[in-house]
Amino acid sequence: MLRWMQVVQHEAWLEEEAFDLYGVDESWRERLVGKGYRFEGISPQIAFVSILDHPDDNPMRRVAFPRQGVWYYRTPRPLPQAVLVWMHDGQKIVTRWQIPTAV
Repeated sequence: MLRWMQVVQHEAWLEEEAFDLYGVDESWRERLVGKGYRFEGISPQIAFVSILDHPDDNPMRRVAFPRQGVWYYRTPRPLPQAVLVWMHDGQKIVTRWQIPTAV
């Protein structure tokens, strides 16, 4: 599961890097991939972050990616007011509710 999450993280990160390289405007990024959200205040030791709607949600469904110390997630569907942030540091899992910030 963690290997799959790492692959998904890298794909999302590469997509954002390509958008940056070609100077794609945020409005076009939203049309192509979805609205961006950022999640701050996450420890630098965290290796994987997933965005869940509730404690029983699947952590592989929404995988965030790191950029410059902040975790990001893009989705064509708006996120709820608060989401459960699922964080894995390679040894243990920690969760906490957080309000996503639109990019």
